Amino acid sequence: MLAIAHRGAETHFPENTLSAFEKAIELGADAIELDAHVCMSGEPVVMHDNTIDRTTSRKGKIAKMNLAQLEALDAGDGKGVPSLIKALNLVNRRCKVFIEVKDVSAALPIAKVVQYCVDHKGWSYSELPIVSFFHQALAMIHEKHPKIITGASVHKVPESLAACAEFTDSHYFLPRIDALTEELVADARMRKVKIIAWTARDEAEVEQAKQFDIDGIIAADPSWV
Repeated sequence: MLAIAHRGAETHFPENTLSAFEKAIELGADAIELDAHVCMSGEPVVMHDNTIDRTTSRKGKIAKMNLAQLEALDAGDGKGVPSLIKALNLVNRRCKVFIEVKDVSAALPIAKVVQYCVDHKGWSYSELPIVSFFHQALAMIHEKHPKIITGASVHKVPESLAACAEFTDSHYFLPRIDALTEELVADARMRKVKIIAWTARDEAEVEQAKQFDIDGIIAADPSWV
């Protein structure tokens, strides 16, 4: 079962920062989950929100700022908002990285970075899955980059994976922990889809998820898994 660090080791360092990613690896994470948007100058950058308001001392929309401006900010660890490629260079294949597309318009720029890392940085497709709640984004990636591994995240689970056609094209299915059922897991197994549950905020939620035959748990602290 994969221990996946939610936005890095967010219980130890500010979320989605280089420090959080380094700490997650130190804690033995099998994978890191991070979020990406595209900034004004076109590069994918690592940030959950579409603004910098919550996680930096400044305010503004990511889409209205260029990479140099974002890198000049303090993202909470004394370092700037990292570009996706900078974060992946830091990780350097020491664990998998699940990249969450936070906006449909970011899908192909993110896929381009993944393709570059596979072609030039020694990564494999299996080490860089792209996941999203925006299933249109996954469809776009499937069309342009059919070798890229994808995962469909959901808030509300359908009665079966067959109830939503886009799931059948994804390698991973990512439901909330409290949505896990034996029937859902069995359906996924039948379709050869891997299940990653999100997000454990404490060790009790990790234990709740471990009751099911799933493939990974996204947790605020990967050492809980």
